[in-house]
Amino acid sequence: MTALATVVGMSRVGSNKALPGEGHPALVTVLKVARILDLNVAFGPPATKLTG
Repeated sequence: MTALATVVGMSRVGSNKALPGEGHPALVTVLKVARILDLNVAFGPPATKLTG
């Protein structure tokens, strides 16, 4: 976690607060971590349920 925090530009304590389940990371933090992990982040409309 320390190495990830360093690459993202956060302190270890800051990353521990932002990234676990109880944290609420800023979108920019999520995007930085995704980029480091070579992941894409995409947004779209929610899937609709077909009824009939």
